[in-house]
Amino acid sequence: MGDPSLGSHARAILADARSHIVVPIHCFEEIRRKFFILDPKTMIRIPPTVALRLVAHCGNMKILPRGLAVFHAENTLRQSAVGRQIPGDDISICATALAVRATTGRPVVLISKDGRIRRSKVIPMLW
Repeated sequence: MGDPSLGSHARAILADARSHIVVPIHCFEEIRRKFFILDPKTMIRIPPTVALRLVAHCGNMKILPRGLAVFHAENTLRQSAVGRQIPGDDISICATALAVRATTGRPVVLISKDGRIRRSKVIPMLW
C-alpha cells in the first residue's frame, strides 16, 4: 500500500484515525507539477485530482489554505538563515507546519523525505 519507501511510523500516523493531519494546499500544486514529469526519480504517480479527493474523504485529514498565519510564517522563514536552506517551493509547506504549531500549540511533524528540509531542522520530520 502506498509508497514502499514510506516508513512504518509515518504509515501508522497516516492510518491512525486519531491523528490530526493537515495537508497544505501547496502540496497539491506540487503533485500537479510532478505528475506530468516523466523522470521516475521526481515524478509523482498519483493524479492531482485523485490525491485531492482522497484527502478530502479522509476523516483525519484537513486541507489547509494559505491564510495569514501561513503567509506570516513564510515571510519569517524566507528572511531567516535557516529558511535560505529550503527550496522556494518547500518554504510554503514548512511555513504551514510552523503556522499550525504556532496557532494550535500542539506538536507538529512534517511527513516528507526532502533532504534539504531535514537538514534545515526547521520542523521535525518523518518518512
